[in-house]
Amino acid sequence: MTFIFVAAFGATVACGSSDTGAGSSEISSDQAQAKATAVVPGTATATEKLDTTDEHRWVVAVKHASGAVIEVEIERASGAVVEIASEGPGFDYELPAFAPKFLTYTQAKAKALEAKPGAVEKWEAKLADAEWEFYVRDADTKLWELKMTAETGAVTTVVQKDKPD
Repeated sequence: MTFIFVAAFGATVACGSSDTGAGSSEISSDQAQAKATAVVPGTATATEKLDTTDEHRWVVAVKHASGAVIEVEIERASGAVVEIASEGPGFDYELPAFAPKFLTYTQAKAKALEAKPGAVEKWEAKLADAEWEFYVRDADTKLWELKMTAETGAVTTVVQKDKPD
């Protein structure tokens, strides 16, 4: 699977493996890769800068042992992991809980599919919002976005979508 960061996340700027100068208040791409692989076990395969009006993040693609590519977004200034997501292919893997009181990926996926049976097409864990988000395609080929609390998996919203956000 090829990830195109520009399409997924807006304008980006490519960077090298060490992209901060002396005296910079941002974490380096090497530090971002270390943080990403500490949260999602695997190998960092690409690191890009995300720069929008209000977001300045590293986006690190991590290849999991299952072959899945999982993206980890990290605030460049604070070094905080803010979002973890995957658009597949394949969603049959286990990941550790991303934060205290967070359901594991497998637990959250099971709750999402219990609420809306079908096939997962994309998932996101939003750490700052303590929220899981799953996109599930049902047997009638309708796509549903499910948002759930990270701690209990209680479904907070179910909305039909044309495509994942």
